[in-house]
Amino acid sequence: MCAPAFAVAAALAATLAAFPAHADEAERAADTPPQIVVFGRGETRIGTAAAASEGSISGADLLVRPLLKVSELLEAIPGMVAAQHSGSGKANQYFLRGFNLDHGSDFTTYIDDVQMNLRSHGHAAPAAGPAPDRRIARRLVPCLGQSARSRAAALGQGTASQTLASPKLAAAWSPAPWAELYLNWGEGFHSNDARGAVNAAARVPLLVRGRGHEAGLRLQRGTATVTATWWALNVASELRFVGDSNAVEPSGASHRHGIELVGFWRPASWLALDANFTASHARYDNGDHIPNAFENAASAGVSFIRGGWEAALRMRHLGPSPLVEDNSLRDKGSTVFNLRAARKLGRIELYADLLNVLNSRDKDIAYFYESYIPAFDAAPVEGRLSRVVEPRTLRVGVKIGL
Repeated sequence: MCAPAFAVAAALAATLAAFPAHADEAERAADTPPQIVVFGRGETRIGTAAAASEGSISGADLLVRPLLKVSELLEAIPGMVAAQHSGSGKANQYFLRGFNLDHGSDFTTYIDDVQMNLRSHGHAAPAAGPAPDRRIARRLVPCLGQSARSRAAALGQGTASQTLASPKLAAAWSPAPWAELYLNWGEGFHSNDARGAVNAAARVPLLVRGRGHEAGLRLQRGTATVTATWWALNVASELRFVGDSNAVEPSGASHRHGIELVGFWRPASWLALDANFTASHARYDNGDHIPNAFENAASAGVSFIRGGWEAALRMRHLGPSPLVEDNSLRDKGSTVFNLRAARKLGRIELYADLLNVLNSRDKDIAYFYESYIPAFDAAPVEGRLSRVVEPRTLRVGVKIGL
């Protein structure tokens, strides 16, 4: 079935597949195999893609990126943000299309076409985390589910069952060999906490209906690709995090809409440029803002791979967001630059990452809710809770292939 934040139930498949590749002649030698460099974003998708938001990023493209943490690989998906709010020992928090995807449990993730199901995860659901040497395929369509029947029992207090169908439609038209238009529509659902479905005092529906729309355009000429997507998502109700009880509770109906602009250009066989910008508008039906629904996000980068040398410079921007429903408290977001360089010598790779090049002191993520620390607080208090981004860091290492 679709993930809890069903409207962004994207299939993230990390699979190695054979696609047209470029062999750098400078890498050919009599005693070593040729180096194959594949930039998945340069693949021809006109005539094969089902939505403008569908795309892929290859392993070679991912491995050259400077990364503070592995979860940042998911930020190759336009608009996806992997934030760390409690330190390296805590699972990351993911955000996409105005949704808080929790620790990846609200984002459908597949590896080799098998859905991740990490039962040991603290939130009883998968935590996203792809393999960096594979390819990432993304599809942000209204809903991937067909139908679902859910039945739950909560501690012997009762049972609840519900069935919902999830119809969807997709259409694509190519007016020219280098252009394609898309329309997508779908209905789906997210599942509420089963305990609330059998709670006689404050019963909530087990499955909650939602509807999504998407329209887009793809232009592909030579080694350049541009996609533009408009989307809208309506959910009958959704879960909201309650900090003081460390739990979630159902809230009102919501509406979200936004745009996604993605560009990729490979001016030379050894050089790739990419950029994306996403913006979203998220509100509850009563007009209230949705806390932590980021209003925009962007990233851009340049990658160089030639003659055993690799280098990449990337910019990562997380836009502003409301912290409370009346928008009286806001977070300004963050912007970080990262740099990576590497040299491959046979089975040995020497690399250096310079993370947070400009030493930004922005917050990686910020929340506003009630908290209580007995050693410091006389009583529970409401306030802003945040975590600053990592300071400028130089990481140097050696990899040896076996």
